[in-house]
Amino acid sequence: MSIASRITAMEGHIEDTYDMLEVGGADLTNVDKNLNNMSSIIKERYLDYMNNGTDEIWNNWDKTTQNNVTEPTLNNTIEAPMKIDLKGNTSQNGTATPDNPQDIHVVTGDCSVKKLGKNLFDNNYYINHIEDFSDVYVNYFYAIELGEEFKTVLTASTTLKGTITPTYVLSLLNEARKPESNERFLTTDGAVGFKTYDFTNSEHVYLIIGRSTPISSTSVLLEVLNTILANYDIQIEKSSTKTNYKPYQSQTFPLTLGTIELCKIGDYQDKIYKDNGKWYLYKAVGKTIINGSETINVEDGRYQISVHLNAPSNTNWHIVLLLSNYFKGSSLNGLKNANNQITYHPYNLVPAIYSTDFANATELSNFLTQKYNNNEPLYMFYALATPTTTEITDGTLIYQLEALENAKSYSNITNITQSNADLPFILDVSALTELSS
Repeated sequence: MSIASRITAMEGHIEDTYDMLEVGGADLTNVDKNLNNMSSIIKERYLDYMNNGTDEIWNNWDKTTQNNVTEPTLNNTIEAPMKIDLKGNTSQNGTATPDNPQDIHVVTGDCSVKKLGKNLFDNNYYINHIEDFSDVYVNYFYAIELGEEFKTVLTASTTLKGTITPTYVLSLLNEARKPESNERFLTTDGAVGFKTYDFTNSEHVYLIIGRSTPISSTSVLLEVLNTILANYDIQIEKSSTKTNYKPYQSQTFPLTLGTIELCKIGDYQDKIYKDNGKWYLYKAVGKTIINGSETINVEDGRYQISVHLNAPSNTNWHIVLLLSNYFKGSSLNGLKNANNQITYHPYNLVPAIYSTDFANATELSNFLTQKYNNNEPLYMFYALATPTTTEITDGTLIYQLEALENAKSYSNITNITQSNADLPFILDVSALTELSS
């Protein structure tokens, strides 16, 4: 039952009580006043629940939660403050070697978190690419790129708003490829239909306009698109079936991290959090840059670089807790199973490298010095034995975090997407749901 329905039901109970007292011949002067006050209190109570993120809400209200995700979809949500926790993320695309370095990607730089309602299609979205397929097919096809935020959307639907010339055919395409003839269709009720394609390596999503006659110019094509948008309520949704149309809703929250790096290695994960009105950066992953001047010792075929790491000393020897851009991260036990691997020694707490590419420690030292002088140094991310906590004092970032903290979920469905300079945040998201009891 919706909140509005519950308020109406409670008011109905109040009216029933009033009627029963009236039939019984009671003096209704004070009763009438009290019951009206009760009705106002009920409304104020619900409005307070919907608009204020108090502890009472989170302790007593039903919630929908998704943890450790990057782009969650929360179902059955109400319009009320939600909680979005920002956590670190780390990845490395290839196998790092001295000849083939691989950057380590983290959450940093200019980021944004965007909340959307059920409908992911924005009629006002900037059209940044148009591709003409008309040179191949008898019918003429024009592809308008909708943007990368749609590349993970697997299904779509439309709801008829008006009438339009049936020569227009819409479909959704998750890849820049020429549409086949069976991709042109109308739904049984005469509305323009979408068709979706899920390709593993898709990078873009296109709105396809099919015509029996060519469109003379880009400006005319845009006019055609505007005509379509004016006559149809177009809806793209994360759903296996078509549902009722809802207008597009969204709000974007920029987060300017600057040089802050939010990382994750194993169970060690950085995060941003608020405590007693202040914002903090919690670092569970450290970073070290090697300049080549460090002493390198050789022990049991391993090159040990004399840089002390604040790393766990009692860790499992089979766990990888260090990554670098020139050597593959390894556990200590797995260090000599393959060439060009790196870990840290759990007793000495220094980086340890196994590589047959270097004849001796001097060669390795020269390599590290050269890379550092070329602004391409060996760097490492590693788990911290003693995490650090630092207060965030950047006024701009604090303002942005406060805005995100006050973000409200949408009624019915709330989607979260991200835009990031490098990797997306890993999110823990909670929102209040329609009451189940």
